[in-house]
Amino acid sequence: MFFSHFKKNEQKQDYVNVFLIFSLISIYQLLFSNSFFLITEGWFTEYARLILLGKKPYKDFFHILPPTYVLLVAVIHYLFGLKYITLHYFGIVCASLQCIFIYGGLRFRFDTISAAIGSVAYFLLFHSFDVWMNFDFVEITFLFSTISFYLFLSVLFNVFKTKVFSAKIFIYDLLVGVFVAMVFLTKQSGVILFLAFFALYFIPYIYNKSFPTCLKLLGGYLLGVSLPCFGMIIYLNSILNGDFTTFFEDVFWGAMSAKGGGQTILFAFFKNIYFTKQFLYTLCSFIFFTALVGTYITLVSLLGIRGSICFALKSCKIRVARYIYLADKARSLLFFPPNKNFKTYLFYFAFASTIATCIYLSPFWISLLQGFYKNIYASLVEISHASIFAFVFYGLYVFYKDIYSAIFFITIGFLSFSYLLYTGASMHGIHVSAVAMLFSVIVSSLYSLIKHMKLTSLVFIFAFSFLALLFMNDKLKNPYSWWGVNAEDTRFRLDCKTSPFPLLDGICLTTKEEAKIQRVVDYILKYSDKSEPIYCYPHIPVFYTLTERYPLDGAVQSWFDFFGDLPTLRLANDLMQKTPPVIIVAELPYSVLKEHEIGFKSNEKLAQRDILKSIANLCKENKIILAARIYDLNGINISVYIRTDRFTGPSYNDFLH
Repeated sequence: MFFSHFKKNEQKQDYVNVFLIFSLISIYQLLFSNSFFLITEGWFTEYARLILLGKKPYKDFFHILPPTYVLLVAVIHYLFGLKYITLHYFGIVCASLQCIFIYGGLRFRFDTISAAIGSVAYFLLFHSFDVWMNFDFVEITFLFSTISFYLFLSVLFNVFKTKVFSAKIFIYDLLVGVFVAMVFLTKQSGVILFLAFFALYFIPYIYNKSFPTCLKLLGGYLLGVSLPCFGMIIYLNSILNGDFTTFFEDVFWGAMSAKGGGQTILFAFFKNIYFTKQFLYTLCSFIFFTALVGTYITLVSLLGIRGSICFALKSCKIRVARYIYLADKARSLLFFPPNKNFKTYLFYFAFASTIATCIYLSPFWISLLQGFYKNIYASLVEISHASIFAFVFYGLYVFYKDIYSAIFFITIGFLSFSYLLYTGASMHGIHVSAVAMLFSVIVSSLYSLIKHMKLTSLVFIFAFSFLALLFMNDKLKNPYSWWGVNAEDTRFRLDCKTSPFPLLDGICLTTKEEAKIQRVVDYILKYSDKSEPIYCYPHIPVFYTLTERYPLDGAVQSWFDFFGDLPTLRLANDLMQKTPPVIIVAELPYSVLKEHEIGFKSNEKLAQRDILKSIANLCKENKIILAARIYDLNGINISVYIRTDRFTGPSYNDFLH
């Protein structure tokens, strides 16, 4: 059973909490899931459509990722129909399950209510991300990793409690490996999660030199990892007829070129964070967090330990005593010993920490006074980085005092740091995944400290609920923003209608949005045959799916960090040599290309500029003509080019004149 290793008298409450968490988060997502349409949505739906038509990844179309997620999407669309809304509903289940497994992990350290609040906090932070979509392939990897997180804690806690490597522990251990493998078989950089868990499995050996136990645990873990890998090899062998060349070209060499090379992929986090001027912020952040802990403990030590606190509570009606008690609870929670020498050292430490804290906080006040809110945000990001190491160091500190606390905090720290590396190349060193687990632990810790203080706990819950509503309102107001593509405010969208396109059935479309999409679709249907490929640049495959057209060169999308250099250059050449009857271009701001060149190419030219150059040359040579321009579809303009020998109507330029 899911909660069989927790206290029996709390298991009923655990299941109630799971039901409430799943229900509340699912209901909220249902309100949110179909309230806006994105012109850039549907990358993997188009991949899935091609697979369902019998096309093979890495052979018939370029795909930068391992095939796990695209196969999963193909199965979903096969079972429930080729509609975007089916993935939205699938995403609701995935996001809710993430919170359930986070709740299960938090229960190893906290009571039922604290863990429930922490799991909701996890969702709120994830949900607040600008480009969060609950069915995205990255979110699926986080579901796999949260399952692994819960199962791993179950394995190690049971091993240390029972001292026996039972069949149940072996099954859990095996499943840890299975789900970790699913992470890197969905996104290559997820291999860092494999290494993190591999390192964590040495905890039993470090603690009590139990090499046989460590070997058994590693054996089960590696066996679990190998099972999905063997399955993937069998699948790839069947579709590629034993020739893995194109697979490696797409998934490894293509991915490396798209992300700026192996150095960027492996060291983007360090390059963007630790080897810049922000290193000082990071160092000060760690000192700041340590100072908070040290000041807390010193306060307790100077004001007296538990005995005098109890006396103050019973004999003196002083409200301050409650807060001294709270500080003492913090000390006992952290397992720091209340001895005299320790008190003396902490007194000096607190003095030094106070100075360090004042120095650290000075940029906050300067930024606030000058209105540079981005600087404040950057500083908060640095705090999150430092707190990861604080979790690990704290786990090491209590390693021989309380092994269960050590396992919990070291695991949280390792996984959070792994997420930084995992998302480093794509997110330039920061992603909410790196701090979401930390945030959930901090929120759970805060509530567990004050849960016995009725008024304070009620104020906390009220404040948490109020902030949750603010988070949700802000997300509904700005549901999506990514490289110039923006979704409108969903709170007061009354002009929604049923879409005439089966693909978009169930998605809120305004009359204007529908008319703009229909106009592009009409051009494609009029000037191309179903057997002819067309091209949509760089990230709007929705038009392939809507019109049942095949993408030129199998380029479902040609996004700047998601499409290899070689296929991009080949595509640019084929646009000139095998000009498709219709070319659809999403006109992006110049800054989008430039920022990708800075972030991924060390300021060198993107290969996608050759695609734009080819389209410009086709216009100059009068091989294609600008037939129409559709303005402001999710904040971007769409240009429709038709091959000159096919075009029969007035051009866009004729219309202007």
